[in-house]
Amino acid sequence: CFFGENINISNDTSTIFESYISKITKNYREEILPLKDSLSDIPEMLNYELIKSGEIIFNKKRILSIACQSYSYRGGLHGINSIEYLHFDLNTGQLFYIDDLFEKNEKQKLLNLVSAKLEKMRKEKEIAIFDESKIESIDNFYFDDDYFYFVFNPYEIGPYSEGYIKIKIDVSEIEPLLKKSIHPWF
Repeated sequence: CFFGENINISNDTSTIFESYISKITKNYREEILPLKDSLSDIPEMLNYELIKSGEIIFNKKRILSIACQSYSYRGGLHGINSIEYLHFDLNTGQLFYIDDLFEKNEKQKLLNLVSAKLEKMRKEKEIAIFDESKIESIDNFYFDDDYFYFVFNPYEIGPYSEGYIKIKIDVSEIEPLLKKSIHPWF
């Protein structure tokens, strides 16, 4: 999902971008502009800001991974940073997800491994997390030649002050859990 729309390589990105800008502009006009008159002493808090960028972080072994970063301010004390990773199979041009890499029963083992690493990190680094037993999704991930990284955006499992929480796991720990058809990729 990028600019609020599901994408694949064949989508027209200018149409996606125009649709997203149209939605956010409509929302601003309908919800925020009426407030500006009644709250004239703090109009700067009623401005929207959106910054999006993308960076290729992995491009080999028929895999292309892109980090899509976003900063959004829609009122309040501070804006929100987030990052989402997109992974493409360069042979097919299709996006692939965590479920495409792991069998269902192995994904639960992976979830347990991520939870255990998070608990260890919490104790060693004294990071604040909301409830370490409630990690339900590990869909935001990326990898390099040596590690898998599972990334949680601010407010997902911890307070804004913790920023991104990143769990790093050696590929050797992950490899036995991968689908057999995936092993050649890694």
